[in-house]
Amino acid sequence: MGSMRSFSVAAKLALVFLAGCAAPKPVEYDAVPGPSQTKVSPPSPAPAPVAQQKTAHGEKQKPAQVQRRKPASTIITPDASLSGKVSRCNGAFRFVVLEFPIAHLPGVGQKLFVYRDGLKVGEVKVTGPHRDDRTVADLTTGEAQPGDEVREQ
Repeated sequence: MGSMRSFSVAAKLALVFLAGCAAPKPVEYDAVPGPSQTKVSPPSPAPAPVAQQKTAHGEKQKPAQVQRRKPASTIITPDASLSGKVSRCNGAFRFVVLEFPIAHLPGVGQKLFVYRDGLKVGEVKVTGPHRDDRTVADLTTGEAQPGDEVREQ
């Protein structure tokens, strides 16, 4: 009985092994056109669904075309507003050093607002000088701390 069971297990393993080794038939492909032979045509629009209407007597009228709405196009506009942050401040002399993205410095005399956690905490007036991505501004009202956001609005 034991030799019968081992023969059965060995036979099953041999079948699994042989089935796994069987090579699949090679796949034949059609010739692919080269770049100069390829023609690209725009997809044709799907026909609009046709709705049938009936008269008062139950007779069918000519089908009427159902009009489709065009999808709303998305308009993306870049944010051109001036935004920076307070890098240093001097409370005794009431001035701050502001840091902005390169080539987006405010002009001398421009009024900006200071925000902390989304709340307006002060106002500054740019006095200069400009150096690289930094400029100096006088603190006109409120207060400022390093890390506060500075914006036009």
